[in-house]
Amino acid sequence: MIAEIINIGSELLYGDVVNTNAAWLSKQLQELGVTVRYHTVIGDEAEDMKDAYSRSLARADWIFVTGGLGPTQDDLSKEILAEVVDQKMVLDPESEDRIRLFFEHIGREMTPNNLRQAYFPRGARIFDNHRGTAPACGVEVHGHWIFLLPGPPREMRDIFRRHLTPLIERERTEVIAVRKFHLMGIGESSAEDRVMDLITGTQNPVLASYAGGGQITFRLTGKAKTKEAVEAMMAPIETVFRERLGSYIYSDSNENLEQQVIRLLIEKEKTIAVAESLTGGMLAAALIDVAGASEVFQQGFVTYSEEAKAETLGVSMDLIKEKGVVSEEVAAAMAIGAAEKAGTSIALSTTGVAGPTGGTEKTPVGTVCLGLYLDGKVKTRRVVFSGDRARVRFRAVRTALNWLRMEIQEKTESE
Repeated sequence: MIAEIINIGSELLYGDVVNTNAAWLSKQLQELGVTVRYHTVIGDEAEDMKDAYSRSLARADWIFVTGGLGPTQDDLSKEILAEVVDQKMVLDPESEDRIRLFFEHIGREMTPNNLRQAYFPRGARIFDNHRGTAPACGVEVHGHWIFLLPGPPREMRDIFRRHLTPLIERERTEVIAVRKFHLMGIGESSAEDRVMDLITGTQNPVLASYAGGGQITFRLTGKAKTKEAVEAMMAPIETVFRERLGSYIYSDSNENLEQQVIRLLIEKEKTIAVAESLTGGMLAAALIDVAGASEVFQQGFVTYSEEAKAETLGVSMDLIKEKGVVSEEVAAAMAIGAAEKAGTSIALSTTGVAGPTGGTEKTPVGTVCLGLYLDGKVKTRRVVFSGDRARVRFRAVRTALNWLRMEIQEKTESE
């Protein structure tokens, strides 16, 4: 089944409102086995709506439209659809009653224009709205379905879940399965090169990647008549993928990097402290955001100045002067000092040049030095990131957490 999503609203085109409806609907439809082939965004002009409806009915089996169901004069999505399918607009008494009861319930007078929301193209299937006044509807046109949904996300999502999800599940002819693999510690081009034959070798299942937020995500998608068939089809590709990139996979579920680190620390009965310079508390915040972090997280030190590093963590001023505050040696000393001060088995440290100024030829902007104290041993890493100040700091946190994850797993495997 091929789907198109049409989002109506001049505010979307002007950038006044972020179009979250398209992303949410695409994700839901993918999980239901519907292939989204087209996204269309249009303003509130009648001719644009008419053109979008006509084109979508010619190329998609399922069309999902958001917006244009309100009580004002520019809310024309139903009227234009009625014109396209050559049907009259008729009043639905049940919808009228619900709208009147809604206003009675909130203690407000209903203006006459609200009754526009109770009119639909003749023959439409009507879906009640528990979160607002505008009901949704669906119209079948020569085997194609076009659904008109409210624009407010909370209303649209509730109607989709209650009414459209069951309908799609009854009508779909294929089962879809999706596997997502989240990777860190390898570049997108290098990762893709290792599995290029899996990407180009088959159209079903399909393996595709995208990068963002300092990580790479590979999505494996397969379709078949039954769940057992699609699982059998995907299994060999997943096995080869894991063989080639398994060491970089930090999650194959909805568990994020921070959650996985905390889970590993709890499982291995480790405690952790952090010592931060350029990240200024971001590393501690990322860990503490995870429920259950109190079982393992002991203390965080934000030692931004040289004096703070010396006084709080015991980093030698001679070492700082000799090696520089942005150095692997200072990062190591910070990690050792944090572990000793907090009495933990693990400590992570960050120091660097986030920019936009402060870089040198030896230590350019974007240079980050990380220290890791793990059960009495210290390791360091030096990396250089591109991007602005916020991006450098963000990537430093992600890199530090992923490094810790990999070191804990490697240590566990070697024991």
